[in-house]
Amino acid sequence: MILAWAGRAAVWGVLAALAASAALAGYGTVRWHVRAQKAAAAAARLAFVLATAALALLAAALLADRFELVYVAGNSRRLMAWPYKIGALWAGQAGSLLLWLWMLTLAAALVSGQGRPGGAGRPGLAVPALAVLACIGVFFALLVAVVENPFAVRTPPPADGRGMNPLLQNPSMLAHPLLTYLGFVGFSVPYAFAVAALWTRRTDASWLRRSRWWALASWLMLSTGILIGGQWAYVELGWGGYWGWDPVENSSLLPWLTSTAFLHSAMVEERRGMLRVWNFVLVMATFWLTLLGTFLTRSGIVASVHAFAQSAIGPWFVAFLGVVTAVSVFLLVDRLRDLRGEPEFESYLSREVGFLFNNLLFLAAALAVLWGTLFPLISRMQGTEVTVGAPFFNRVAGPLLLGVVALMGVGPLLAWRRSDPRWVTRNLLPPAAVALAAAQVLVIAGIRRPVPVLGFALLVFVAVITLAEIGRGAASRARAAGEPLLRALVRVFASNPRRYGGYVVHLGVVVMAAGIIASSAYATEVQAPLRLGESVTVGPFRVRYLGVDQEEHDGVPTLYANLEVRRGQEVVAYLRPAKTLHPGFVETMGATTEVAVLGGLDRDLYAVLAGVDDAGTTAGFELMSKPLVSWIWVGGYLIMAGTAFSLWPRPRRAFSPAVEPLLEELSDLESERRVGKVDEEAYQQRRRLLAAALEDRLARDRELEAAFDARVRQLLEEGT
Repeated sequence: MILAWAGRAAVWGVLAALAASAALAGYGTVRWHVRAQKAAAAAARLAFVLATAALALLAAALLADRFELVYVAGNSRRLMAWPYKIGALWAGQAGSLLLWLWMLTLAAALVSGQGRPGGAGRPGLAVPALAVLACIGVFFALLVAVVENPFAVRTPPPADGRGMNPLLQNPSMLAHPLLTYLGFVGFSVPYAFAVAALWTRRTDASWLRRSRWWALASWLMLSTGILIGGQWAYVELGWGGYWGWDPVENSSLLPWLTSTAFLHSAMVEERRGMLRVWNFVLVMATFWLTLLGTFLTRSGIVASVHAFAQSAIGPWFVAFLGVVTAVSVFLLVDRLRDLRGEPEFESYLSREVGFLFNNLLFLAAALAVLWGTLFPLISRMQGTEVTVGAPFFNRVAGPLLLGVVALMGVGPLLAWRRSDPRWVTRNLLPPAAVALAAAQVLVIAGIRRPVPVLGFALLVFVAVITLAEIGRGAASRARAAGEPLLRALVRVFASNPRRYGGYVVHLGVVVMAAGIIASSAYATEVQAPLRLGESVTVGPFRVRYLGVDQEEHDGVPTLYANLEVRRGQEVVAYLRPAKTLHPGFVETMGATTEVAVLGGLDRDLYAVLAGVDDAGTTAGFELMSKPLVSWIWVGGYLIMAGTAFSLWPRPRRAFSPAVEPLLEELSDLESERRVGKVDEEAYQQRRRLLAAALEDRLARDRELEAAFDARVRQLLEEGT
């Protein structure tokens, strides 16, 4: 009882501390009050400490089998392995909301450490951003304290708990929800900085620079979470797929699409001062979609293996979505005057135009997925049951995403501001010829379905251009610095991690897309009842049934079927698909399927035990041969590696933040000239403009430095 009381007290303390932080940060922003700003930061850090205490208490209760807590009894049991007891922390509604709240307080505490008062106590963007984050935290703290209390007590306590849903007892589920939550919560920070910029009318690119790391790190977490979720679905659900356009799957894809668009268009604003309204809209839409996805997952209004049960949380989220929408739209419309005056496009053949078209395709795909996800809910409210399945999403979103892949190939060839058309054409033709040759090879090899052939040819086109760009950059540096090619390659990556990390991401997308196309279009499936000793052919594999075994692990009875797998004349593996009988769940869910997978670089053999007769002499199996599935995971982790490399910290220069983009543009201009993307006349013109802008910016920095030195001398003289 003391543990439950302490947990509830900690949650209410978090609520009070976040409310105080929001009020103090708001007051400090409006009144430029330094003490209020510092007190707001202290309250945010206190909220984090209290949230950590609450989370630690719940984790301790799970590990200690404190079944007097309703949450522990409903999500854990004595014989459950301890890693899954830790995973039970976010397996249920109340625990996952507490974890969400803890992540929010962590983000608020980190942002509070970035606040530095300006002149006369004027707050930086971190202070109003902290006010926004604290307000978001107040909402989630209310949910945990009032609606979904993880420290509710049951008397008398049961002797044992029900345990975690069997489908969640998989190593991937220890990471997938955690990473997805980190991604969703992380996008609160760019949203907070965007609202802070509009609130304080500081609508230059400084808010982008403050939130870029958060946006990229959140995108990395969400992407990794989606990838691991696909692996979980592949090995746990028994249908042989990794993405089914399920409403809850779509709810994680939607903010991924808009945040990917934002990461691209943010570069345009940082470099050229363009797409300012667009970036505010994308950040706000991303945060709104994270809330919508959370609502769909937790309200119980959609049927999904990923969703939580029906709960009272739905109306709270609907109300909060309304508040967020009203505040965001009001600020954006009211500040439109401050966002005018963007530079115009100098040429349609430029990198910024390529990014714009890329964003339009991402947004169109997001709208299509959103409509397909919400339409069944809308139709249900009108008294009609309508389902929207995978064929709709494949027909509508699929071509749009292929268009994004095509632009991934063309984009690297484009220069900022204006490209040399002859150079672009000259460097497009060889990759196009290689792609056409690849398509002909596929047709000769017997792959003749139009969509896969077109898709593979497009991926070859993108891969050739991306690798050629990396090679051009390394060769250019090798010539200029007189370095060996391999050393030049390493140094060109180190000199511009943002660009070359992006190229690695693009290559990862190519590898992943190849796996998706091949495994979707050319899978082989066999449903076969087999007697002892009988065999069946699945693709290049020959599978023989050897009998069954019964075992028990952590108190869970399990029936294994033993399969011998040959490829040609060689035995390559023994597989053991199984059925498990989880206490507390078998009565309602029946036996749970445990898939057996033989993975390989060229193809997977996927085995599902459908059923066994009483004597074990005959068993039914679903067997699938799925080509290039492993490429999906390899490509996904290439994407993660490229993104992590882009986040790698670069040495800080002794310049103001406003000078950095000008220096980066000058560096890119020199690179574009060396490889021939811009002609000499355009190079000289842009170099003169950049030099003038740099001189002007540095002169203003020198004036500010002189004024600061004078003020310091004055204060020292007054002190003496």
